Amino acid sequence: MNLPNKLTLVRVVMIPILIAVYLLRALFPAHYLWIMGIIFLAGALTDYFDGAKIGRASCRERG
Repeated sequence: MNLPNKLTLVRVVMIPILIAVYLLRALFPAHYLWIMGIIFLAGALTDYFDGAKIGRASCRERG
């Protein structure tokens, strides 16, 4: 499994965690938005690095 696939798998795993934090927000009402924001930011960063890796690879293939 290559790096872009691993990053995509991490994002897929983050989705149920994000939903669970939202549904269980009554357990930590003061911090659930921060927790969700951190999870979202982590997903956004993996998407950025995934795109950067694919972008560099496609530039190399073109010549």
